Amino acid sequence: MKNICIVFFLLFCCKGYSQLNPPTGQTHYFYCKGDPAFQLIAQGSNLLWTDGITGNYSPIAPTPSTATAGITNYFVTQTINGHTSSPMIISVYVEVPFYLSNTVRPNNDAYFFFSYVGQKRFDYSYTIDGGSPIVGSQVSPLSLTIQGLQEGQTVALTLTAVDVPSCVLTPTLTSICKIPCKTDYPDFDPIRPICQGTIPPNLQTTSKNGISGTWFPSVIDTALAGTFVYEFTPDAVMHPCAPKQTLNVTINPLNVLNDFQWKVSGGLAEKNSLTIHTNSKGDYLYQLDFGDFQKSPIFENVSYGFHTVTVKDPLGCSQSVTKSNILVLDYPTVFTPNGDGYNDTWNIESLKDNSSAKIRIYDRLGKLLAEISPKNNGWNGNYMGIPMPASDYWFVVDYEVDKQLKKFSSHFTLKR
Repeated sequence: MKNICIVFFLLFCCKGYSQLNPPTGQTHYFYCKGDPAFQLIAQGSNLLWTDGITGNYSPIAPTPSTATAGITNYFVTQTINGHTSSPMIISVYVEVPFYLSNTVRPNNDAYFFFSYVGQKRFDYSYTIDGGSPIVGSQVSPLSLTIQGLQEGQTVALTLTAVDVPSCVLTPTLTSICKIPCKTDYPDFDPIRPICQGTIPPNLQTTSKNGISGTWFPSVIDTALAGTFVYEFTPDAVMHPCAPKQTLNVTINPLNVLNDFQWKVSGGLAEKNSLTIHTNSKGDYLYQLDFGDFQKSPIFENVSYGFHTVTVKDPLGCSQSVTKSNILVLDYPTVFTPNGDGYNDTWNIESLKDNSSAKIRIYDRLGKLLAEISPKNNGWNGNYMGIPMPASDYWFVVDYEVDKQLKKFSSHFTLKR
């Protein structure tokens, strides 16, 4: 076609044609190979013909050759009062196969195009997504456009060329055109955990990116605790490309937090850490001595003495639990049993009123050296009457707080 246009330009455009209308007549002819052909016909004055290939002009209309299959274009102009028209193009098809193809145009239009095969007309039938057939017929043009389609829809077109020559072996063809999908996944914000038995939020039927649909189940049920899956199905007509989406909804049980334990650990009295252990799993918040709540259950650098700890459920599914009897022991980190009457023994005096408290002292190798009570004088640094050398020694203390057995271990230094 590009070569034809170049020849057309050279043969006609450069001659300076006027705005005179081109000749009129039949613009398409179809022959089977070897068929006798007829001289081309056009209506106009002072006609001038060329095949656009040889470059020869003739006032005599050509007779096409049918020896070879293919398409040949002929050009004819008319001249009136010295003015020459633009050409009329006559296409001659020799045993050209019948074809039907398609493409997707802007605005999601399905564009079907097909070939001329000497037919009287075209009959067609098409469906959209397997729906009811839409039928029609046309003589021209050699194309059919289906408009108003949505992403993901499929058009199936069956086209029949009616009254075609015998060499057109397949006069009925089918072509399927699918509009491509561009839609994103439905986008929903996650739903925060919900307390059992409370009024749940509504499941939105339109996503943040504008995809509408339905949920199954349609309403969040908070009667039972657990994690449940809710499935969103986009509207198949409005959003045929959008996939299904799921949301996990967690229902937290009520009043599962009712107690907690604690453990004190550390190397020096002024650098103790306090760790809280709740009786149930959950994302709780922790507060020490009415300070700010924190997510971590561990408090660092806790001073000695009694402390208050509160654990609360940020969702409000459980009542807060507060304990004010949490003891961080105050004990000597160094003692000097040199007989000067000052700091000659080691003990934990803050437990002297705790009748159940027992303290065991060990050397570095784990050998038990002494077992003392906070009510007594304490350890004098001897083992079986023999003074122990200057070194670090470990201790373990067992004591009760509100009938709960507690254990604490750390170390101190003996200096001579």
